[in-house]
Amino acid sequence: MSLGLNSIGLDPVGLPPAAAVGGPAPHLIGIANSQQVIQVSPDGIVSSAVSGTITLPACRQWETGNLRTSESGVVVIVNNPTTGALVVNKTGLTTHATTGECVVTDPAIVTGTNYRVTQILSDGSEGTWRYTAT
Repeated sequence: MSLGLNSIGLDPVGLPPAAAVGGPAPHLIGIANSQQVIQVSPDGIVSSAVSGTITLPACRQWETGNLRTSESGVVVIVNNPTTGALVVNKTGLTTHATTGECVVTDPAIVTGTNYRVTQILSDGSEGTWRYTAT
């Protein structure tokens, strides 16, 4: 990027107007053509006024491959994959009645962010995968 001199000081030359002034304020995020204020806690966990969602794929019985629909008592633990910090711990969830999916929505989950997600079923079986929030 080259900088040129204008009447108010240095001016980035050849950049779109939003980039030339730094774009949106760093403490705001744009979602659906609107800006929402986010909060940052001392340990770096970001939360938004808009809830992010993580959809875990269909839950199946390991031995048979059958869908585990309407499975109650599901626990989902969402962690930062780099630091291991807890983002959210949801208990008492139920898998979808026909698809077997489990959906987690919370303001602490930020859209577009990758998370390590552990799902624990009522029988104690569990699995951990990485997902990107939508």
